Formats: sequence, structure tokens, C-alpha cells
Amino acid sequence: MPLQLALAYTLYSENLYDKNFLANYCVGFEQFLPYLLGEKDGQPKDAAWAEKLTGIDAETIRGLARQMAANRTQIIAGWCVQRMQHGEQWAWMIVVLAAMLGQIGLPGGGFGFGWHYNGAGTPGRKGVILKWFLRLYVDSACSRQQ
Repeated sequence: MPLQLALAYTLYSENLYDKNFLANYCVGFEQFLPYLLGEKDGQPKDAAWAEKLTGIDAETIRGLARQMAANRTQIIAGWCVQRMQHGEQWAWMIVVLAAMLGQIGLPGGGFGFGWHYNGAGTPGRKGVILKWFLRLYVDSACSRQQ
């Protein structure tokens, strides 16, 4: 959650979010914003805050948010994280990020859940083969054997 919130904070504070998409297709962003900005608890959910919780450099977080805004981005996640206490917030935050990017419904944009059940290129499964994922999977498996 801290990483997702910091990405959203960067998108908002650097004016990289899609205001028109939020206004035309979403409800509730104005209720979320005070929490994101720290108006409710005194803690802005910025990259410096997230760095302390995640160990990911604040500039790396800000850079990722900028890349997500500058390019077609699809956020893909599995379901395991939401199976813990307050886990639904993590899944909701993925949808918030996708909405802020304004790319929901566009090819290669938006969000997706549970794609791993479709195989996504893993050997031995019938499903869509993503060549880049297969290459990553094989490279990762080979490096673990060394």
C-alpha cells in the first residue's frame, strides 16, 4: 500500500493524473484525496514517507509514477494480498491508480487481476503466451540454478 499511495501522491502533486477521466468516469476521488494528502492524519503519502516503509528510494518511486503517466501502463495483480486483514485496500488502490492514469479500457492500459490463472506464459499451462514474461521466467529460473 505505501508504494501505491506514493505513486498516486506523485501523480497528483506533479499534475500527471487524468482529471477528465476521474471527472467523467469515477466517483469518490474527492473523498480519497484528503487522506492521500495527509489532511486527515497529518501524514502526506508521498515518496519520502513510502521510502521509510518499503526500502525503495523515493526518487525511484517518483520516477516510476512519471513513467506510468508517460506511457501506456497496465497494472496487473494477483489475489493473494487481498486475503489478509484490510487486503481489499490494496486491490482498490490498484483501481485508483489505473483511474488516475486514465487508461482503463485502452489497449495495454488499465488494470487486471488474476491473470496468473491464465498462464501468462508460464510453461506447462494453456493460455496466452507473453514472450517477454516467458523470457523473464526462464532467465530467473536459470539464475537460481547457478
